[in-house]
Amino acid sequence: MINYGIDWNSKYKRTSTWLISFVSQPGLLLKYINYLPKTYSEGLMGVINVTTYRVGTNRSRNNSNAHRYFLSLEGSAESGPANRAVIYFWPTKPADTVGYISGSLLVGMLDDSDFAGWYDIIRSENPIKVSYVENSDPAENRVFHIGVGTTDEGVGEGPADTSV
Repeated sequence: MINYGIDWNSKYKRTSTWLISFVSQPGLLLKYINYLPKTYSEGLMGVINVTTYRVGTNRSRNNSNAHRYFLSLEGSAESGPANRAVIYFWPTKPADTVGYISGSLLVGMLDDSDFAGWYDIIRSENPIKVSYVENSDPAENRVFHIGVGTTDEGVGEGPADTSV
């Protein structure tokens, strides 16, 4: 299993980025979510099974802080309301969240530095899942965790060793 995620910690007013690369046991991601701080376990977890994606970049002449990259992801909802996502990568992202839910759309707002990790996983792995944890209070539409990763994979997958 390969996972790349971004968490928003409201207690410390900061985000943390983590990369987990390991062969997992069934349900390990769900077990990991259970170990997140209480603010996350009180949220509502969703998972999107991603089947197609689009990638792009842009610049704004009038707004130097506009998002520079985006990933548009389509699929099906394994759990939660979202069955698609648009992840925007900003030079300076909003400080109080990593995204929000709008109907069946997950909107992610991440740092530019997160783009390479997300794109690498999406273009080279299969199947792909996007996980997120949203606030359980409908009055506060914020996503506190967002991650991308694979399901269980066999040992030894990856690029061929051409050195032998």
